[in-house]
Amino acid sequence: MPTLFLTAILSMAHADDESVGTYNDTELARQSTLFAQASKIAAPKFATAEGNMANHSQIIQAMEINLALSGTTETPDWYQSNLRYMLGYRQQIALVVNQLTTAYDTEFTAARDRAIESLDFEGVIKPCEAQSIHALMGSAPKCDGTDLNKMISTKIDADETLNAALSSINAQVWPSPQVTVDTMTPMSVTGNTHYIQLEDFSAAMLQGLLNSHQRWLDQQNDSIIEGIENGDPEAIKLAKSQRREYLTRLAADGDKLISALTLYGDKRAKKSPYLSSLGICVNHRDLGGCSGTDVTSDFIQLAKSDKYWIKAQKKSGLTP
Repeated sequence: MPTLFLTAILSMAHADDESVGTYNDTELARQSTLFAQASKIAAPKFATAEGNMANHSQIIQAMEINLALSGTTETPDWYQSNLRYMLGYRQQIALVVNQLTTAYDTEFTAARDRAIESLDFEGVIKPCEAQSIHALMGSAPKCDGTDLNKMISTKIDADETLNAALSSINAQVWPSPQVTVDTMTPMSVTGNTHYIQLEDFSAAMLQGLLNSHQRWLDQQNDSIIEGIENGDPEAIKLAKSQRREYLTRLAADGDKLISALTLYGDKRAKKSPYLSSLGICVNHRDLGGCSGTDVTSDFIQLAKSDKYWIKAQKKSGLTP
């Protein structure tokens, strides 16, 4: 009798296991051809947008330094529109990504639910979530019952409503990364027939100085980072004040740079005639740069090998 009872219990337990069907959303995505196609369309566009935003960030950072070093206290009109566009582009991309994510999630979830409802399966269908190490390793979850992922993903791919929706979603137009490119006149030092591109020159010759100013700013902000992140008005006010001081310090070194360039030009113009009409290009290269002859590389090579450039910097007070 006990043996028959135990056999009956085991049979019932086995039957219960078979009456449960499971699925996992990650596995459905992996097995769905439509999901793979949508990813192949959206992923490269997002990667391109990320690259554009990174480039915009570099331009904005470089232009902030360029303007400060050149003594420009107000954002000039010729840069203002590009600055607004680059900041707005980031917001537009965030909006598009949010819209696409919501649309994909809504349509695929609805198609999954329709697929589950249409399955010819006798029993309970429930999600199977990855546990502990499986989740960390990204491996397929292990759950008791019948694995329905293949059946569901096949129905998802054949869903006409989903196919129609994806045609519209995948055709989403992404914002253009284009900025207005305009060639500007170099800021005169000894003239403006030739010029050095300021962000390139700064990266090659002033990086130590720029890093010291950035370290100062970071140190000032260390104690108020949490307040800034939490939107504390006083912390934000203080951060703005410290950034103005940072830009003021850059501007002071910009005056010293102009003095050093002037001294150097007067001393070396006979050997390098272009120094008699040398300016600096404040406009970023990617925004159109400046008119005239770019002698940035020549000047950097010359200054690095000439001890008088060190003397000119010292005389002007331009030292890290």
